[in-house]
Amino acid sequence: MKPEDPIAPNPTQALPGPEPESEPELKPEPEREDIAALAAFIRSNFVENLHVEDFVKETHLSKHHLIRLFEKQIGLSPYRYLHLCRVRRAELLLRDSEYQVAEIAYGVGYNSPTVLIRHFRAFFGTTPGEYRVKCRETE
Repeated sequence: MKPEDPIAPNPTQALPGPEPESEPELKPEPEREDIAALAAFIRSNFVENLHVEDFVKETHLSKHHLIRLFEKQIGLSPYRYLHLCRVRRAELLLRDSEYQVAEIAYGVGYNSPTVLIRHFRAFFGTTPGEYRVKCRETE
């Protein structure tokens, strides 16, 4: 890592780069304000090491009720939504930066590149490295 590199050694610090052009398109706006607020909380804090206890604190709902309402109104579980936010940010960084996959993984909140690769493949059907190569071929 070069000294002038903007990536801090702290793995929870977000990488600089383009912000998503839009929020993940899922279901229409949640009917409940607490669920909408939780979705916004996840979008704003996805680089942090979030746990279900953090989601419960944000909504003041029980764990099971929270997950059920979130899935009903957003279309994904809170954890799946968290991973969606992370891989969408990784997608932009892969396309528009020169950061290595490992740097991107830590910068979007994963504790290892393997975890990013697994979730990226689940959402996009390809690995981050393959995605980057395809993006560069189309330029």
